[in-house]
Amino acid sequence: MIGLSPKNIKLTKEKPIVAVPVIEKTKESIIEKIKALASDDVKLIEWRLDYYEECLDLEAVQSILCELRKPLAKTLLLLTMRTKSEGGEFDISGEALNDYYINLSKLNGFDLIDIQYHDSTQEIVKECSLNKKNTILSYHNFDKTIKDDELANLLDEMIKFHPDILKFAFMPNTDDDIDRTIKFSKKVRQNWHGRQILISMGEMGKKLRLNPFLTGSCVTFGCEVGKNSAPGQVDYKELSCNIENLLVKRKIIFLVGYMGTGKTTIGKELKNRLHYKLVDLDVLIEKNEGITIKEMMAKEGEKYFRDVETNTLKSLAGKNKLIVSCGGGAVLREENRRFMKENGVVILLEATPEQIYDRIKHDTSRPLLAGNMNVEYIAKMKGERDPLYKEAAEITVMTENLSKFDICEKICNAYGEP
Repeated sequence: MIGLSPKNIKLTKEKPIVAVPVIEKTKESIIEKIKALASDDVKLIEWRLDYYEECLDLEAVQSILCELRKPLAKTLLLLTMRTKSEGGEFDISGEALNDYYINLSKLNGFDLIDIQYHDSTQEIVKECSLNKKNTILSYHNFDKTIKDDELANLLDEMIKFHPDILKFAFMPNTDDDIDRTIKFSKKVRQNWHGRQILISMGEMGKKLRLNPFLTGSCVTFGCEVGKNSAPGQVDYKELSCNIENLLVKRKIIFLVGYMGTGKTTIGKELKNRLHYKLVDLDVLIEKNEGITIKEMMAKEGEKYFRDVETNTLKSLAGKNKLIVSCGGGAVLREENRRFMKENGVVILLEATPEQIYDRIKHDTSRPLLAGNMNVEYIAKMKGERDPLYKEAAEITVMTENLSKFDICEKICNAYGEP
């Protein structure tokens, strides 16, 4: 993580922050806008220098930075210059651009500098480091998401530059491009032991902007309404609220599905992979009640058991890093479904009635299947519950013909963990 003293704002994939670009043209409007965003508790403001009409006058830039020192006491400031060939507003290139970056890094009053990747930028990154400026090394492609072998080569080259943060932004043209970007983000994490930002642009790419956990990004970029600086940016207030909601929900993973779909097995595997605590809801109920569920159902009836199930489920509110393997009927009550959706990520494990029967046909601890252990009854009962499972679930994984490792891989890809 980067702890930017004395502001002490940490950039981590566990708690990504929202950056908001400022694209004003004049000194007065720039200062006014940055002050307003800082007072709105924006943690990272990106000043897009290429929009500033006096951007080549570094004395003018420094003058603005000096006036912003106090307003930005608790806000990070990122300086970014984008040329027209890089999707920006200013026409500067070659040695003139390199010199601009180096001289810019000598100014005071900002925290990070964004440098667009090309073959000659390694020396710029070194100079910025010598001037004690944190660097974001960026690659943008506004036309496509490049091929996997090109992505691998690009990553290898950019790592050699030793920036503080690597940033990649691609334009997706298919859903597969989104999936490849998520897959590439894992490769970045495996090979680069630093911070990263991965973005898919445009309307199709909003999914990754709204959920930076999917790519392990420490920063995602929003904008003020009508003032986007890149394709697909969304309102920063909406984006911030979405991340806060995700932070709450990511504390608990609820595994749901019909009996025999593998919730216990997958829960154990996820526990080992994510280092979360695992709770089997039925086991917890039996421990708390001092009686088996089969005995409870026979003695007190199903309604009593469902009341206990609801109360036990709600007792988990506020827990952190928890995997909850739920009984097959936990979704039957609307209040249970609502609680799970509001307090965690609900993952549905699916299997065919035939596969379920094959898994549980010798299990005598299933009171709801007593005397009905057959494929037809399982199919009927599961079919009645399927709409409730689907209503509750945020992520659905078909488990048929997959190993527990493959199932966990699918879950982690959708959840946003390596």
